Amino acid sequence: MQDTESHNRMAEFDDNQALGNDIINDLIGENSRNELVKGLIYSEILKRKY
Repeated sequence: MQDTESHNRMAEFDDNQALGNDIINDLIGENSRNELVKGLIYSEILKRKY
């Protein structure tokens, strides 16, 4: 269970999506899990390729 302070911080992030970085916005948005999975897959591909 979240405490009040952390809940308020998350509410601020939800209210202010203009963080200036699309990657961060994707990771805290509605499809955050899908974006994280894509990032992990891309990193594995890059590690194997280079």
